[in-house]
Amino acid sequence: MAVSESGAAADTELEDTIAAIWQEILEFDDFGWEDSFFDIGGDSMQLAIVRNRLVDEVPNLEIPLVAVYQHPSVRALAAYIRDQQW
Repeated sequence: MAVSESGAAADTELEDTIAAIWQEILEFDDFGWEDSFFDIGGDSMQLAIVRNRLVDEVPNLEIPLVAVYQHPSVRALAAYIRDQQW
């Protein structure tokens, strides 16, 4: 499971969902909430898959692919999605 820099497990369902998708796509779980998807080995094609999986798994989520590129960490992406839903 992805952990924050303090070692605490993700405390929201949205962060858990994003981290689980990253784990499946990247095939490892050694990353923190602040790590950039690209810095830990992800590429643009994989990030597009992340976006598609999020749309499939998060009810009523509409998120442009560019927003996923602009918010490449678990924490930043979760914050963006929460802000857009309110």
